[in-house]
Amino acid sequence: MSKAGKARVVQFPLAKKRGEPSTLLKRALNMREGGVAHKNPDRFSRARFLRSEPYRSRSAFKLIDLEQRFALCREKRRIVDLGAAPGGWTQVAAEAAPKSSVLAVDKKPIEPFSDPRIRVLRCDLEDEEEATSLPARAIEELGGKAGLVLCDVAPNTLGLSRLDNAMFAVLVTGLLPVVEGLLEEGGDWVVKIRHSAEEKELWKRVNEMFGEIRAVRSVASRRGANEIYWVARGFRAAK
Repeated sequence: MSKAGKARVVQFPLAKKRGEPSTLLKRALNMREGGVAHKNPDRFSRARFLRSEPYRSRSAFKLIDLEQRFALCREKRRIVDLGAAPGGWTQVAAEAAPKSSVLAVDKKPIEPFSDPRIRVLRCDLEDEEEATSLPARAIEELGGKAGLVLCDVAPNTLGLSRLDNAMFAVLVTGLLPVVEGLLEEGGDWVVKIRHSAEEKELWKRVNEMFGEIRAVRSVASRRGANEIYWVARGFRAAK
């Protein structure tokens, strides 16, 4: 796999209300460790509360980082967030793309959002029947195919690193037909994965579906976490 080149940094307003930092990611990186009640509290766990409407998860900063580096969300008309609960990535996507419609998908219940552009759909991505029907349901909900599919979902892990890493590859492989059904021509996909023996073959399959794919690590990933994000751009629909 080729390493990602240096990406263009794109800034977008993370907060416009008085008293909120306009560059929340930079603010978070400058904060000291520790803070809110959490089994592993860190600067991002605290920084998400700096807004008048807090981000629903610390993982929101992972997408903020990727958005500022790759400009994924802006200019997209329709965005689907797979495995969205509790909704941190959904919040960032809607904020970064003020003219878009965003669909949050998860088998877990998600509290309603104040933003009317955000819709919620219940679906178990690991249930074959539900996953197969998801693209049609999502397209009907959004009024068309998505320009961006986000996926920060993770399988249930067992604490055995080699097996857990392989389970990520199995999950992502199962999502390929769903992504194919959701994305419009030229669309983008961001998905979390772990390094594993199955990764190389999966990379080849994803590379065949998109014009470009990069493997990157977010500055907001926990220290020591074996996770990376594949940023796949320029979806090529099957002829």
